[in-house]
Amino acid sequence: MGRETILHGRIALTYDKAEQNASRSFISTLKNDDSYPWIRKGMFGFGPKERPYYYERPIIGFAANYKALEPHFTAFIIKFEHVLRNIHFLDVKLQMETEYFGTYNFYWRSKTHYADAKVEDKLVETDEWFFGQGYRSMHGTLGDDANEYFGADLGFIYPVIFEKEVLDHFDKAFEDSENLTVGEKIYIPRLFEYKPDTEKSKDDKLYDVIVNYAVSTGTEYGWEPGKGYWVKKT
Repeated sequence: MGRETILHGRIALTYDKAEQNASRSFISTLKNDDSYPWIRKGMFGFGPKERPYYYERPIIGFAANYKALEPHFTAFIIKFEHVLRNIHFLDVKLQMETEYFGTYNFYWRSKTHYADAKVEDKLVETDEWFFGQGYRSMHGTLGDDANEYFGADLGFIYPVIFEKEVLDHFDKAFEDSENLTVGEKIYIPRLFEYKPDTEKSKDDKLYDVIVNYAVSTGTEYGWEPGKGYWVKKT
């Protein structure tokens, strides 16, 4: 049997009714993702849509469990942030429970509604939002600084960075597929590298690149025995 990873959290929507409806609509249109780590619309719970059954800002819930998500947590984040990129939210809190490595907390704050962040809250600023780890209050202020961080020793770096060697390997597969037509599968050889601990292998990092490409282009991806990873040409 493999180890279980459980994720659960909440997405606080904006106060605008049209934005709330647009956010729910986007999540309702999520495809039935069959590629690990899948994110499917059934993992989201919309909760009450009418007052007084929510107070001020409605909440969308998220809950899922996976087999051994830890080496593929970056791929999960890529997919989860794709959802966040397409909805209107104020802030997001997510907790990940693992069987062996501890419990971790993650936080996103929209830059559309919050222009800055306090240095003491230790948030990473990107073009779209602020991101942080550790246990936080409702408003994102950092609590106990001794909280565990899911970091590089477990294969997660934020913002997500792809290694040049892995990107070059991915790009080479595209160079070799010039004669394929749109919709055909581009096969990408695996990058085997044995890792006796929890650090990500080169193959895991290649998978992150594949997921990022598939999510950003809206194409399909997968793996076939004897052939390896593939993405459909766009």
